[in-house]
Amino acid sequence: MAENRIIGRTYILLIENYKDREVSIGRLGKLKFVQGIYAYIGSGKKNLMARITRHLSNNKKIFWHIDYLLNRKTRIKEVWISAKEAECKMGKYFVKNGFPYIKNFGSSDCRCKSHLFLVNPNRKKIINILKKMKFKKINSFSPFQ
Repeated sequence: MAENRIIGRTYILLIENYKDREVSIGRLGKLKFVQGIYAYIGSGKKNLMARITRHLSNNKKIFWHIDYLLNRKTRIKEVWISAKEAECKMGKYFVKNGFPYIKNFGSSDCRCKSHLFLVNPNRKKIINILKKMKFKKINSFSPFQ
């Protein structure tokens, strides 16, 4: 399937943060990120593929909270998409299931507690949740294939 034919509304990036560090995240200020795997939930209602491609790019203007985090000390390991609008639903699901989160990260346009969750060491659990919730892994976006 060609990338431009993939239809989706919600995406989840599984991001590896290589080491403990503090990062200034816009108005959220300086936040501590521990080493591990994070799940970032986003949406691209009009052009999901353009949004995901932008996240994978190293050459972009810093705009969203996630832009501050994505750099040489992180790597997007996997991209998952859903055809349904599930951004807030997934955020609430992760909170309800006890995943640690960065307060207010990526959720300034909604009432969610966060859209960024530490999923390490529960990576297998996250993959099972994504499959259960009908998310599909997109292999063609990996810059390391």
